Amino acid sequence: MRTCKMNSTVITHYTEYAADGYTKLSGQVKRHSAELWLNGVAQGSQADLITLSEIGTTGCYLASFRATRVGLWHIEILVPANKKWWGEDFECRQSDSDDKVSKGEMFRMRSVFPG
Repeated sequence: MRTCKMNSTVITHYTEYAADGYTKLSGQVKRHSAELWLNGVAQGSQADLITLSEIGTTGCYLASFRATRVGLWHIEILVPANKKWWGEDFECRQSDSDDKVSKGEMFRMRSVFPG
């Protein structure tokens, strides 16, 4: 499970393969459908919350959404070539490890671990 910070944009990627499981399919983004869940409750579909795009014409796609609340987010994308759902989970937190280190703590850590 990946982690993210509240009010950040989450970006993930997936690939669409033809039925042979090897050939990547390009130009399919309009055929994909996506859903977003927060703590097991549906949040909406791709039209209002999720942005899907292809990286060039590679058959590799990006999905992004804004994690607006703390909790467990789940994105699901229906890949039409094989009619299977692809999904990924994200734990959204109020802050991350970078927020928890004050300047004073950073100075002390540099003193102990110079470099």
